[in-house]
Amino acid sequence: MRIKFITKERINRFSDNDYANSCAAELLYPRFPISVVNDAFRKYGIRLDNRCYYEGSYAIVLPYISTDGRIRNVMQMLVKDNGDIVDDGDDKAMSQKTRKQNSNSPYLPDPHGRKYRSLALELAKGYEFEEMQCLFGINIGTTSKPIAIVTNPMLAIMMSIICPAYRWVSTCKEKFDDSLCSLDIIKDLSSLSEVRLYPESNNAIEAVRFQDYLLRHGIKVSVWNADTIKNWKHTGDTPNIINKVLCMLDNGFSYSDIIIAMRLYSREL
Repeated sequence: MRIKFITKERINRFSDNDYANSCAAELLYPRFPISVVNDAFRKYGIRLDNRCYYEGSYAIVLPYISTDGRIRNVMQMLVKDNGDIVDDGDDKAMSQKTRKQNSNSPYLPDPHGRKYRSLALELAKGYEFEEMQCLFGINIGTTSKPIAIVTNPMLAIMMSIICPAYRWVSTCKEKFDDSLCSLDIIKDLSSLSEVRLYPESNNAIEAVRFQDYLLRHGIKVSVWNADTIKNWKHTGDTPNIINKVLCMLDNGFSYSDIIIAMRLYSREL
């Protein structure tokens, strides 16, 4: 039998209670009120996968839920306390060779491969799973708010705290790419009043290509100029948007400072 979604019962095997032991909490708890972070985690449907950890903190599980409430994909992610996803070759990543949670199986070094992978086939076992493209967080909030699309899901969660005037969603991809040019994405974005893309500085060309695709389907969309904060003196040489925002927080800048720096209230690109 072919299916295009993952049932809620299957994702419920992952805990949504003990956020404090997650890698995402290691990143956000020191920088935001814990209760606010936990509310954001619950809003985005974050869960824990205790089969995998990095420096003592468990991986998180991110459900991609479309606007019709269906779970279209589920990703497992290990993130460092600087916002970067754990990369290939990092021998601090550990995992168990099991599909069960709370297993007594030993943790073994797992240095190979980027620690950001789909669990869809595992969770759809027994079915022929057909993935539909979906943005992480697209099911959250009201259609009256402008929507901001970033690549890093942790940046989306973090910015939802800093600037709740926008709906923050993520491609959950390293870059904007042609795989996003999908009618599934169009369907989820079609009722929105305004869409804004936030590419990294090395991803502007691909973001513009995605913008063109959305425009051809009647969606009002603009692309943020990443050079806005690329060379901003207060963020140093940090490479990615999430690194720069974290740098600002760690140096005492307010939410308003970040909003102004990113021109979130400006209509100019």
